[in-house]
Amino acid sequence: MKSGKKPNKKQSIFIKENGINPDNWFIYKNTSEAMHLVHRYVGKRTHKIPK
Repeated sequence: MKSGKKPNKKQSIFIKENGINPDNWFIYKNTSEAMHLVHRYVGKRTHKIPK
């Protein structure tokens, strides 16, 4: 499982604007092009949000 960190308030708002529940996702990579998420409970499920 990829380790991730809990999103801060600004990141949570960005995730919520893209139709994803931020309570269920961790951020494992945050670049200037995209934010990469990993599911908090499943672990293997990932998601990429372009900025």
